[in-house]
Amino acid sequence: MNAIDLPESWRTRAVLVTGEPPRSRRPISRFEKRRREWMLSRGAASLLPDAAYVSYSHSAPYAAAAKDEVPVGIDVAGRARRR
Repeated sequence: MNAIDLPESWRTRAVLVTGEPPRSRRPISRFEKRRREWMLSRGAASLLPDAAYVSYSHSAPYAAAAKDEVPVGIDVAGRARRR
């Protein structure tokens, strides 16, 4: 999991990370891919101090979490896929 720098004012409230699932010999199902993204967003939250509210977001290859004492939200979008 690699943290991506955010503006100074966000650093104690939100974290954006990237990470790819480990390569395996068998293809990864869509369900398994989404489960790993979900876990990455929870890992991002563990990098922040505890707070009353938390928001999670994930979209390969990114995951994010935000925590604050007031309601907070965060959203990420992954790169567009080429067909």
